[in-house]
Amino acid sequence: MYKFFTYTLLFILCTSFVFAREDLAGKSYVVVNSDLSSSLETQTTTDAEVDHIIADLSFFPQKGSSLEIQQLQPKNGGRINGENIQWVWTSLQDNLSFGVRSVLKSYPSLTSITTKTPFPVLSLDPALQQYLVDTPYIDTSHTTIIALASSLAEGETDQFVIVSNLAYWVRQNIKYNLTTLTADASQKASWVLEHKTGVCDELTNLFIALNRALGIPARFISGLSYTNSESFQDPWSPHGWAEVYFPEYGWVPFDPTYGQYGWVDATHIKMKESLDPNEPSTTYQWRGKGITLRPQQLSFVTEIKEIGKDLPPLITMKAEVIKENAGFGSYDLLLVNVKNEQLSYLATELKIGETPELLFRDSPRQLVVLSPREEKKVIWRFQTKKELSPVYRYQVPLLIYTSRNENATTSFEIAEYHAQYTQEEIDESLERLQLEEKKMYSREVDLRCEAWDTKFYEHQNTNITCILQNKGNVYLQNLEVCLEKRCKQSIHLGIGQAKKIIFPITWNTLGDKELEVHIQNKDINKIFSVKIERADFPDFEIKNVHAPQKVKFKDVFTVYFTVSRTSRDPPKDVTIVFSRGGVNKIWEVSELHEQVYAITLYAEDFDALKNVFDITVYFTAPDGEYVEKKASVTVTLDSSTVSLNRRIRMMFNKLVNTIEGWME
Repeated sequence: MYKFFTYTLLFILCTSFVFAREDLAGKSYVVVNSDLSSSLETQTTTDAEVDHIIADLSFFPQKGSSLEIQQLQPKNGGRINGENIQWVWTSLQDNLSFGVRSVLKSYPSLTSITTKTPFPVLSLDPALQQYLVDTPYIDTSHTTIIALASSLAEGETDQFVIVSNLAYWVRQNIKYNLTTLTADASQKASWVLEHKTGVCDELTNLFIALNRALGIPARFISGLSYTNSESFQDPWSPHGWAEVYFPEYGWVPFDPTYGQYGWVDATHIKMKESLDPNEPSTTYQWRGKGITLRPQQLSFVTEIKEIGKDLPPLITMKAEVIKENAGFGSYDLLLVNVKNEQLSYLATELKIGETPELLFRDSPRQLVVLSPREEKKVIWRFQTKKELSPVYRYQVPLLIYTSRNENATTSFEIAEYHAQYTQEEIDESLERLQLEEKKMYSREVDLRCEAWDTKFYEHQNTNITCILQNKGNVYLQNLEVCLEKRCKQSIHLGIGQAKKIIFPITWNTLGDKELEVHIQNKDINKIFSVKIERADFPDFEIKNVHAPQKVKFKDVFTVYFTVSRTSRDPPKDVTIVFSRGGVNKIWEVSELHEQVYAITLYAEDFDALKNVFDITVYFTAPDGEYVEKKASVTVTLDSSTVSLNRRIRMMFNKLVNTIEGWME
């Protein structure tokens, strides 16, 4: 008796959770040779017969706006049959092999969404309803999924913002875990949410479920993608991501595994669309008797032929550290201003390069969602490490970058003597910055402040002068201008008007500090930072003066002494004089730190038995005061080594020294 059979083959889609793939993510295209292959092993009885065996492959390159198929060749007699490639065998063989060779040019898939898509979605084409319902592994009606989706979308009316936030939440909160690859199939979305772990198809399942729970159509995309993760021997592997439907724009790609929102890079090669990852990539049918088929997994060989140029930047970034100088253990803020240069929506992750001297209080990556031409601030809180060496100043570079290789850099300095800012102070600064971002009229007020003397010394005071200007077209009332905790209230500012505000400064703590001036009322919040330094007066000491107490006439010896600053602020334009009688050795030092001086002397050049050498150091202080310090050392000549001839020479030395003193 002949029997009819149908067999389906699934394979688990996944590429590693990638951080190190930016080398291709930012490229304009890739050209690859792709070879997909599989086989059927047959086992037969002695009386086996076959009418036909059919294999239908639905996982192969699909032509689209981002994928150009330069060549597509089914192997071993396969024929394209609608959305499948089909192989038919009418005779028994031990091994039935099939596959597809192709040459593909893949581009980034980026949908240009130029206008707001309102949420919730009020009407949909009936054909899209299938992308809202439960499927075997996308259990969108599960109560925990509905609750999470609702909490993430609450209060938001822009669909692009909501979908991007859903993808980012999945990426941030579901741990990528390769051990789940050992499972027979993908886990349900509710299981992934409960266990907070999964691989790419499971992250995508949860992301799709969250969208469907909000009435947003979403579907599963399977294909190939590239990774440089060492977890995979082959950089090209099967991978799963999603497409989300936007009214008026169609299907838009999102990949929560790679952190790509509203786009996927050129290494995402689309093979199949489905409602659920459980849909098979290959199905088999046969009619016969005494036959057993053992389908083999699909295998993939992908080689890069050509790589395009770098993509042009879609955003511009400017980075700054709020406190440019900070002490050990100090808190601080990294502020990145991001501008969307496109006429369409854009969502991207900003990431921070590793910085061993800092401890970040926020995630090293943050999502920013921008409407056309919009600007936003992205802020990181961090603390400088306490366990740094006090003998060094640390110039710390900071790199902020995206997966498309857009980047910004800045730096700041850490030193023991710099001001320490508390967590409370920095949190207050953060709150003001966030208020400035929310209160849109803040942009219409110009605030500029400067100190009369950015550097001042003991017993000195300075002032901070601020100029406020109303650049908008609204009369501003009841403004409050504060320097730290000191405020001046009830300030009114007419259209186009400017006012000067002066704050006297008396600050006794040594070191530098950035003071914040902020202006606020119910419509405005604006901050300006002023850097000042309270310095001690430059000072120094002469120390470690060493010389032999007694020498013989033929001795050659060395006098050592050290001149070292004792203040944080170094003395400048310092003169150092080593002298005896009228003979001087002079050094000019532009900035004094610590220096050991050594002078080699010949005893036979002495003109007396007792010789006093003077060390004089002087400079002019910043307030114009002349500062001088002295030290001396005495060296005695052993009289028993001085013969009559040598005494005559000493008299001659004295005459020469006297004449040289006159000449000077």
